[in-house]
Amino acid sequence: MKISNKLPGNLRFLFGFLRGLMIFCAVVFVLSVILSFLLPSQTVAQRPLTSWDTLAEVTLTFEPVSYRLQATKAPAGEVELAKIRGKFLGNSRSADAEIASLSRWHFFLRLVVDLAFLYVLFDLLWRLCRNVEKGEVFSESNTRYVRNLGLMILVYQAVGCAAGFWYARMIEGFLLHRVVAEGVKLKLHWGMEVFPVSLDLIVTGLLLLALSEVFRQGLALKKENELTV
Repeated sequence: MKISNKLPGNLRFLFGFLRGLMIFCAVVFVLSVILSFLLPSQTVAQRPLTSWDTLAEVTLTFEPVSYRLQATKAPAGEVELAKIRGKFLGNSRSADAEIASLSRWHFFLRLVVDLAFLYVLFDLLWRLCRNVEKGEVFSESNTRYVRNLGLMILVYQAVGCAAGFWYARMIEGFLLHRVVAEGVKLKLHWGMEVFPVSLDLIVTGLLLLALSEVFRQGLALKKENELTV
């Protein structure tokens, strides 16, 4: 028996549209990568020379001889600057292949993982709303969809942490061996990975896993009632 509420149908349409949008974005991304290798050299030369991207967040430690900081009513040495955070930028169109590569990896990792996550998220929500629209609430498929939603969010966070750690090691090696900073020490701030850990997402994933157990118990009770009748 179909329910009369139109909300599940509207949500199903929305999630279906968003799922298609993710596919469109993925196709555009693939085509842009292919075209970047097929463009003639004169077209590439006409592009802007700079395109700054935030590659990481760094902690800046100033050398004592590189600055002067003194309170108006205190002797020298009573105040100082330490561990100031700033953004480490890179030119994605740099002639230095390593700088351009770091910028491209930053963009590639974020886009690919986020697109895959959003596509699976919208697809599961679309399937869940489709079943609810049909009047199916406590069913084996819905229980599986809710459980997969929770697992998918937790896996997304785990994959994001792994990708962020790998990329941070690349940035750290570049800062250590390829960057010369005068008057200041640069150190990678590990709180700024490509995929920051989101406590909200982790809690949401765990709540969905708990909700899938509620669905499972509800399905078991539904089957018992059907057998009793």
